Amino acid sequence: MSTKGGLEYIQQHQQAGGGFQSYRLDEPKVKRAKSYQTTFVPSLIALALDDVGGSEPIKDKIATFLMAQKSPAWSWNYWDRSSPLMSTLPYPDDLDDTFLALSALMQHDPKQLDPTAMAEIANLLFATESKTGGPYRTWLVDKTPDDVWRDVDLVVNINIGYFLSLQDVSLPHVDALVAKAIKQGKIESPYYPPLLPAVYFLARWYNGDQLDKLCQLVLGRQILGAWESPHVAALAISSLLRLGYSADKLEADVRYVRESQASNGSWPAGPTCVDTIRSNETKKYFTGAATLTTALCLEALNLYDQALAPKQTKQSPRPLEREYKAVVDEVKNSINNLAEPNLIANTNEVLEKILARDTDKQIVILPWVVQGAAGVKTNEKTLHNLAIASLWGWMAYTVYDDFLDDEGDPKQLPSAIVANRSLLVTLRATLADNAAFHGEIAMIMNRLDGANAWEVNHCRGRIEDGRLYIDTLPDYGDYSQLADRSLGHTIAGLGVLYAAGDVSDAPRMVALRTFFRHYLIARQLNDDAHDFEQDLMLGHVNAVAVFVLQKWMTKHALKSGIHLHKDMKALRLIMWEDVIDVVCGTIQDHLDAAHDILNDPAVGLDQKYLQPLLTPLEEATAKALAGRDEAQKFISSLSS
Repeated sequence: MSTKGGLEYIQQHQQAGGGFQSYRLDEPKVKRAKSYQTTFVPSLIALALDDVGGSEPIKDKIATFLMAQKSPAWSWNYWDRSSPLMSTLPYPDDLDDTFLALSALMQHDPKQLDPTAMAEIANLLFATESKTGGPYRTWLVDKTPDDVWRDVDLVVNINIGYFLSLQDVSLPHVDALVAKAIKQGKIESPYYPPLLPAVYFLARWYNGDQLDKLCQLVLGRQILGAWESPHVAALAISSLLRLGYSADKLEADVRYVRESQASNGSWPAGPTCVDTIRSNETKKYFTGAATLTTALCLEALNLYDQALAPKQTKQSPRPLEREYKAVVDEVKNSINNLAEPNLIANTNEVLEKILARDTDKQIVILPWVVQGAAGVKTNEKTLHNLAIASLWGWMAYTVYDDFLDDEGDPKQLPSAIVANRSLLVTLRATLADNAAFHGEIAMIMNRLDGANAWEVNHCRGRIEDGRLYIDTLPDYGDYSQLADRSLGHTIAGLGVLYAAGDVSDAPRMVALRTFFRHYLIARQLNDDAHDFEQDLMLGHVNAVAVFVLQKWMTKHALKSGIHLHKDMKALRLIMWEDVIDVVCGTIQDHLDAAHDILNDPAVGLDQKYLQPLLTPLEEATAKALAGRDEAQKFISSLSS
């Protein structure tokens, strides 16, 4: 396979203005395929070539082309605005082509999307939201009774979601639309061929708990174990790799794509979107371009080579990889030995959700991290059991938390009971003769349950006729409640010190407790800052929402209620104009306090082991502060 040959083919067919032709496909009676000029194909080519070396000249010209195609409102049309079809078959500007173009520009040169542009983009979303915070309608039209221009399309919202993910923004209603589609196995759109373009777009940003299901949907697209064309194979390979599927299992698929490259460097065009000129109720026609399929094949092969590269250069297993695998395998084995098939499936689903969220593997490897920080040598069986307990605990309490947040799935409740029972059995068998350790566990569980009870009793309002009513704002005080609700996370770490012979009030033990308290508060405040709007929509008042509502109450009466649609824009503005600095300052105070503990030589905790827990929070805080000006113009304008 020649990357150079593929890029040369694309360059040879790029127009002087930076655009590309696309063609009508699947019409054997047509001697010469009808050609079109769109913004759609150039945007997709730019996105596909984003990380392909040597593609910069192509992407530079595409960026110039796209900037020339935007409207004053920063929207795009499917047609190239110079195309005759703009007048003979006009369409309104639409969010699909708009956000594909915006994503291509953002990846190429983020500076092109300055705060003024971001404010205009936010207004586009505001004008097309089907309800507060999305999902969004496809077409940019004035109010019209014609339902054809008011559709809410899954793939269009997926492409909006990708652009938002580049801003580190997620919208719960868009996420919910995607989650429902995955659960039902209906990832489709009338604007695209079945399944694969949609999953290809989604795989760019999706990191939820249905990665395996998405992979299976893609693999189910094969016909007798093979792909119908290099175009489809390329979409599948890129999707699977981004969804975490093993590159080792794709060797034959990649070989098929490599061997399908023509001598001129190209791959044959495949169906990319519906050709609305010819499609009707009985038959769909599609458009595509060899230039686009070539870019998609180069992307897939580049992703595959990147996935294999670490294995080629790796000299030894990553630290703690063996220990991590042993813990996960034991929990999986325990689950698979349960008696009831549905219980096995549901409990494995809970486990996979936890593992997918635990990207840094902190839940499992924490005992080894604390052992390194404390400079002690602990029995491997004890470390293993503490890690097992940590994983069971996260499984149980994550499901319980979902129910406390009114988002629980009843089929997972028996799984939480299994996990909680396994947690208790594991803990009883760990340091069985250490009364202080088991006393610590009892104290932690009491405080954890107490924090949950306090939250349910003090942080819940009622929603009536679209308004949220709260009698009194909760008082989070010194935020100890935030630490207490996640205190189970400390058991595995404290258990290491008890195993090393520390007593409950030993300086190192006290210091580790205090470190975790500040860390857990900072982490929860960070989560609350991201979730305050979603929580309010459910009637929950988290710690950050308290700041927002206190400011809101200077001009409004709490007893009159909060209109969850009309007042949300004002609440968002308060968040990004008045509250973000306070919240980030509070988070940083707790991170500084955690640093002080690690920097104290008298404590005896090596900071290089525990610092990685703090770094992501420090980066998130710095990013929020650096981007608050853009956030005020962009995020806070997404709804009214």
